[in-house]
Amino acid sequence: MKIFLEIIFTILLSLILGISPVFGKALTLNDSIEIAKENNPSVIASRQRVTAAEGAAGQAFSPFLPQLNLEGSIGRSYQQPYSISAADFGIPGTFEGSVVPDEAANLITYQASLTQSLFTGGKVWGSFNIANKNLEISKQDLRGAMQDLIYDVTVAYYGVLKAKKFVELNNESLNMAKSHLDQVKVMFDAGTVTKADVLQSEVQVANAEINLTKAKSALEIAKNSFNNVLGRNLNEKVDISEEEFIIEEFTAPRYEEFLREAYEGRPDWKQFILGKEISENSVALARSGYFPSIAIVGTYGNTKTEYAEHGRTDDLNSWTAILSGSWNIFDGLSTPNKVKEAEANLKAQKADEDMVKNGIALEVKDACFNLNTATETIKMAKKALEFAEENYRISELRYNAGVGTNIEVIDAQTALTQARLQYLEAQYDYEIAKARINKVTGKEIFKKVGIPIKEEKIITLRGIVKYIPLEGGFIGFIDDAGNKYDLLGEKVIELKDAIAEKEEKRIKIIGRPKRGIITIHMWGTPFEVIDYEWQ
Repeated sequence: MKIFLEIIFTILLSLILGISPVFGKALTLNDSIEIAKENNPSVIASRQRVTAAEGAAGQAFSPFLPQLNLEGSIGRSYQQPYSISAADFGIPGTFEGSVVPDEAANLITYQASLTQSLFTGGKVWGSFNIANKNLEISKQDLRGAMQDLIYDVTVAYYGVLKAKKFVELNNESLNMAKSHLDQVKVMFDAGTVTKADVLQSEVQVANAEINLTKAKSALEIAKNSFNNVLGRNLNEKVDISEEEFIIEEFTAPRYEEFLREAYEGRPDWKQFILGKEISENSVALARSGYFPSIAIVGTYGNTKTEYAEHGRTDDLNSWTAILSGSWNIFDGLSTPNKVKEAEANLKAQKADEDMVKNGIALEVKDACFNLNTATETIKMAKKALEFAEENYRISELRYNAGVGTNIEVIDAQTALTQARLQYLEAQYDYEIAKARINKVTGKEIFKKVGIPIKEEKIITLRGIVKYIPLEGGFIGFIDDAGNKYDLLGEKVIELKDAIAEKEEKRIKIIGRPKRGIITIHMWGTPFEVIDYEWQ
């Protein structure tokens, strides 16, 4: 019973104070994104703009529906009496009397009117289309704000994770330096090394302590950035999940595939297309001023006038049913100038299309290049780390055996620490490059980037090899079917030496396609050359 009451109390406290549902546990990347979505001002503002646009779209739809109006009044009314005679109507006689009694009357009136628009020259329909497209633009704006936020949270999240691991690595480096210093002191006491070795090792420990202090400071800065992105107090404790950087064994799709996804999914590109459609609707809306407006108008009313002193009550009903039309024949050239303005805006919008498309293509290409670079950097950094670990192991063995120097060990320690930090930096860059790909293509952040590696069969192709004067110049191959291939491998150096600029040669090449790999050239399908033969 006590546990049950504690759970209820915790839930109530969370509801009252607005405590996050992930309170008390380490935050995952997904948790962090959800918190940021609730707190980020840009996302909140974008949500409200969507709501406002929904209201505007509802207003634009209202002219399609009949407009019903009710009016009523109650009060007192007085009208000065006036007289009429039979002679007033051309009737001979002596009749003469007052039309209304000489007293204030009780007055009750009501009227109902209904108006239904039938034709406006496209004004109502154009306004409705524009309002709906503005609503869609606001939704795309919200999507864009979400994607920017997800990217920023991802950068901040992995920034904290990297900074934490930097502290761990520098702490390991300090322990390693201290351990070596202890060993050197033992050997110095035994008379096998000089005082200089001890001093060198002490300097190494001091440098490691400095690096650790810097790493801890960088961690605090990363935590502040993380809290800021999540919309939390900067002093709030940051506890993120102790996840490892995961390097998937797959290659990324080609640039063309990413670009296609960007044109299908990017919010800003969709906003541009919608903006162009709005410009087209604006032209039609401006031209509606040339046409008449037609509507049906119906009214029904009643006026009740009561003269209490004279015991008289006038009760009058009335109704009308009218087909109403209006046509502004000349509006001081306002309509033609509105049309001129709308058409010019549409042409400007169309002129900007290539610039916007090229800007998106450039972003996607840069993101592809960064992802490819990050992938290759991880491979090289991992090899460098393996070499550094082996070098440190050997240098320690040599020093302990009396055949190596203290400088060798210190250099090996420094190189090992640097290799570990570079490998961690490469892992971080890889995660950010993936997040960047998702952002520039308009995908959700948790969609896996790339396709699984599938080893292609070795094949033989015939065609021509030629110098391609792009991206600084490279060797390309075009087979007899017209397919382009970007050649890879050690054999390419031989081919490049054999091909001069503006020259092409017929060749038979043996190798395998490397589909999905992004190359710097981004020209044709990457193809690893195993062997070749001039034809």
